Amino acid sequence: MSHRGFRRSGWALTALSGGLLCLACNTPTQPAPAPSADPGGPVQPKVNRVVLSLDPQATESNMSIDGGLGLRPMYETLLDVSLDTGKLVPMLAESWSIGSGGNSINFKLRKGVQFHGGRGELTSKDVDATYEAIAASQLTGTTVTYVRTNVVRRELPNDYEITLHMKQPDSQFLEYVSSQTQGAYVINAAQLAAEGQPNTAGKPIAGTGPYEFTTREMNQFLRFKRTDYKHWRAIPEFPEMEIRWVREPSTRMASLLTGESHLAALPEDLMKDAEARGMKAIRGKVSAFRAILNFHCCLAKDPWDPNSGYVNPNTPLADVRIRKALNKAINRDELNKAFFGGKGELIHNNPYHPTKPGWNPAWQQRYQEAYGYDLAAAKALVAQAGYGPSNPLKLNLVIQPARGLAAAADVVEAVGSYWRNNLGAEVKLQTITGTTELRAPDANDQIVMWATSASMWAGTANYGTALIESNRIWGLGLPDADLVLKDIAGTLDDKKADELWRKMGDIYFEKYKFIPLHYLPVEIAANPQIVSDYVFPGSISTNWTHLEYLKAAR
Repeated sequence: MSHRGFRRSGWALTALSGGLLCLACNTPTQPAPAPSADPGGPVQPKVNRVVLSLDPQATESNMSIDGGLGLRPMYETLLDVSLDTGKLVPMLAESWSIGSGGNSINFKLRKGVQFHGGRGELTSKDVDATYEAIAASQLTGTTVTYVRTNVVRRELPNDYEITLHMKQPDSQFLEYVSSQTQGAYVINAAQLAAEGQPNTAGKPIAGTGPYEFTTREMNQFLRFKRTDYKHWRAIPEFPEMEIRWVREPSTRMASLLTGESHLAALPEDLMKDAEARGMKAIRGKVSAFRAILNFHCCLAKDPWDPNSGYVNPNTPLADVRIRKALNKAINRDELNKAFFGGKGELIHNNPYHPTKPGWNPAWQQRYQEAYGYDLAAAKALVAQAGYGPSNPLKLNLVIQPARGLAAAADVVEAVGSYWRNNLGAEVKLQTITGTTELRAPDANDQIVMWATSASMWAGTANYGTALIESNRIWGLGLPDADLVLKDIAGTLDDKKADELWRKMGDIYFEKYKFIPLHYLPVEIAANPQIVSDYVFPGSISTNWTHLEYLKAAR
């Protein structure tokens, strides 16, 4: 059946590999990306302002610690992610080293980095103020929570060094001070002290990125300009840039074809149409983006006691037989062809991959029996769990924006149709616009679509673990797996960590932690008359990063 056959029909009315801290104990040999051409040189873009048409963020904010994709162009972090490999490389910190025992990390800052608006040179006081703001914040974002929880003291040996002291060795901490995550953007200390954190009516605190903030219209667009000085790292070829929020994929497509925008995030069917009309599909360099369904349920009474039971044991999702049945009632091959253009690579155990730590070949060998499409087995499991015509299985399936996966709503509705038609389930579709609705105390009986490029660490820590927030309801609570995850964070030994990742993966596989779908390429459609190329990793959850490297057509 074609994609168009699914859409709005009876079928269809969501990296780094968690590398160890010790791998980065010495200054990395890979340099930061080379700067682009000088604005006074031969590059003359055909438009002054390049416009990107993207699906909206769940929330908007002018706070650097909660700014998400929208504010990325104006900020930098201590560490960056390589455009080609997804590995950590220097950014504002030109080197880093691990203290004795692994309880501290010293960062040596790059000299000469300037803040926007003539606010002076970056020093360790600015980094200190950034992490003080994170420590004082009441926000619950993953980066903010992780840094706030783990950093116990900050030390400033001089203007170009800062040492973060942690409560315990943490093999994953560097990820949270890099561009892999959002919320650790370094801001200007003097401006923060004078003005405080901004509200949405004001302007963000000055950053050091290649683009400088100019204005925004809430829920409509953000605009930036190239710095009026030679940036230390990259000089964008487009003097101005606009990120335009457009919810409907068809509207993004129309905007691209009419020249109102020059790049657009599109679902697979519209991407094909755009290419047929002369547009160019540009793909991220690192494979990490994946579509999954997450069991948003089953908060453990004691997150560190595997025998404590669940706060809401009456949800059918607490029964492993139901979780297995829901997995086996989905035809992933059909979904891949219909919505992903056949480009998807099957996920055997989220967030694992054969190229990453902890991979167990047995998962691939056992996949068909454990997760593969088998209606007879799925129906039998539902019946064994006590559900049938007189006691129908009731499911709450959430539709929410999934950045980078424009077809997310269609995928969710197709999955709901599988369960409705194949298992006789009563599937209630719930549309939400932001994750706040998932944080409600009674939000403990849902299945949620996620599209993410999160690293192995974030891909586990963010989706239902106790390690970051003991009372968070972000996914299926598995205290036995959380205990292993805690050990992973505390080990700096590569071999031991690999063994622990595999041990935790075995728990995930056996207990059906997720409904894994596919690894997918991260693609954006571009007008080749305006944008000739765009090199970006695609392994970061907000997808469209490093926009300073957009190349103007000659």
